[in-house]
Amino acid sequence: MDSLTHIVVGAAVGDLMLGKKIGNRAMVWGALAGSVPDFDVFANFFTDDLGGLEVHRGITHSWFFMLFGSLLLAWLERRWYRGGWRLTKGYPWLRGAIFLLLYVLLVALVSGVTGFLAGWYALIPVSLGLGIGWMVFRNVYFNQIIGFEDHAQEPGQVSFRSWYLLFGLGILTHIVLDCATAYGTQIWLPFSNQRVSWGNMAVVDILFSLPMVISVPIAAALPRRSMLRKVLLISGLSISALYWGNTLVRRDKVEAIWQKTLVAMQIPANRHFIAPTLMNNIVWHGVAVAADSIYVGDYAFTDSRPEFRITGRYSYWVNPPPDLNGSRAWRILTWFSKGFYRWEEEGIGYSFTDLRFGGIPAESDDDGVFKFHLVRDASDAWHVAGGREGSEQDIREGLRRLWVRMQGLP
Repeated sequence: MDSLTHIVVGAAVGDLMLGKKIGNRAMVWGALAGSVPDFDVFANFFTDDLGGLEVHRGITHSWFFMLFGSLLLAWLERRWYRGGWRLTKGYPWLRGAIFLLLYVLLVALVSGVTGFLAGWYALIPVSLGLGIGWMVFRNVYFNQIIGFEDHAQEPGQVSFRSWYLLFGLGILTHIVLDCATAYGTQIWLPFSNQRVSWGNMAVVDILFSLPMVISVPIAAALPRRSMLRKVLLISGLSISALYWGNTLVRRDKVEAIWQKTLVAMQIPANRHFIAPTLMNNIVWHGVAVAADSIYVGDYAFTDSRPEFRITGRYSYWVNPPPDLNGSRAWRILTWFSKGFYRWEEEGIGYSFTDLRFGGIPAESDDDGVFKFHLVRDASDAWHVAGGREGSEQDIREGLRRLWVRMQGLP
């Protein structure tokens, strides 16, 4: 899932556990707990693109890290709050400056993203949202710079068990949310690198995230002992959980339609995979392997007929060419894609596409959004050239096409 979703879900969980004791700091640490598994992306500074695929959603997204990493985080938390330097006169002002810096960064991020997607029209929602955000920041954080009046006890007095549960549950929510996406999560490490992928939600799903995005900031502006604060957070989590459950039901329906379509078109598929397209649970993407061919298609719940539209058929390499056979690139990419791939010769190299990640639906869904180009380096080993191609797609045009596809086929 996207980072914002992990942050707001983690913040809600943290506040429900420790909010009455330490106020909004429980939200902050809950948000950190819900985000810490994704710190594995920093490994990209020390490895290449192929290594990054192996590492991301690896050990930090496993049950092992949830159980034992939480022990370390809880211990560090206790050490942090028991440090005497926190009682110095300048610490509260430093804390306020950090929150202000984070708010400025948020302003830049929101303005940049919405401005890119919507142009000048984005000024209206951006101005409204940032205005509300400033009021929350001022009332909740800035007023606390002078002391800790809103807190019944110092975080240093919170038990180790409570901190452990906060971090453990925060990490657990992150793992479960990521397992729902097509990307897959290595939850069984260090004993197995199998990627668990339920495929019932997109990496970004606005309807799932929206209840928490609304309830968490409002709850943060309320007194820590307010019943309304607790009701808001429980309501937000409950609505998102109900939506989650509905996506599992929809997934089963779509899988049955995909199988029925394959049979009707006389495609003898031995493996298949489905997942929703970006930012919605209406338009779904399907991929199926049949002998030496691999098929992709799409279906929307708004379509007039319950069947997939086949958008592409490609040759499927069961075995690699001799120069790829046994290579690190073949091993990692075929493992990562769970076998739903498209390899092609490309000049003196190859191109690889993970077909589980379909592009925004179009008449020809040929390349998807997860494509690499491979060439040989100086040591004659295969490496990725130019990074992932899908990240360079025209987002605005893609969203326009997605909106058209969501309206259904006649």
